[in-house]
Amino acid sequence: MVESPSIELNYTLKNEKLKGKMHPYFRFFGLQIIAYDLMQITGFILAASYCLLAGLRLKISGKRLIAVIAAGFFVQFFGGMVIPLIYRYAACSAPLAARAFNCCPGRYFHSSFLFILIYVLLISGFFRWPVRKVMDILMVAVMIMSSVGRIGCFLEGCCGGKPANLPWAMHFPSNPAVGVHPTQIYMFFAELLILGALLIIDRNKKYDGQTFWSGILLYSIYRFWVEYYRTNPVFMLGLTHAQYFSMITFFFAVLYMIRRSR
Repeated sequence: MVESPSIELNYTLKNEKLKGKMHPYFRFFGLQIIAYDLMQITGFILAASYCLLAGLRLKISGKRLIAVIAAGFFVQFFGGMVIPLIYRYAACSAPLAARAFNCCPGRYFHSSFLFILIYVLLISGFFRWPVRKVMDILMVAVMIMSSVGRIGCFLEGCCGGKPANLPWAMHFPSNPAVGVHPTQIYMFFAELLILGALLIIDRNKKYDGQTFWSGILLYSIYRFWVEYYRTNPVFMLGLTHAQYFSMITFFFAVLYMIRRSR
């Protein structure tokens, strides 16, 4: 039986896409699972478990929590595409509909975080949950999911760094001749440290909301720094969009914490 040209073409394109990835997939009992997706799902399960346990300690209904957390997965997933779509629509001549349906726009952390934060605030207000306590839980959960997700980025070969002549520079399959900053590893350890700090802060916090705003502050500082080593495109005045988001969130975090301390 001779394969059709379309099948051969699809097979070729699939192999070409896998060439640039460190470890494109895992195999479990004959099943092939994309490494990036596996890490994203693992991070969500760990974050969701934390939210469920923390929510139950606040005497929130378990069934309601499960429904809210499950819906939250789709909110953060699709919410992460909104800002990239808008950005690419502004930067490219293609219509927004074409950008949405003909290509993957990618997902931005700040876009996902913004939408999941709005979602949690609306849900907390609707069900009359303690908003500041829920925000503290959310911040820890976000760091859990994001830090595990960085492993997926490393295996995928995305979110790469700039060329570097360092002993720990990585050579990715997409361009094996050039050593680059392993920014995915930088981000994994940085977010792991932030997660540890948040757990300590949350255990000893002096007021509800302290964990959330401490997380915003720490993430803003670290993300502004790591962007200098990543290959994200410059948005304006030599800075990336993530650095502008970081400056804005840093300002609000400092403003809130100063006001709260007074």
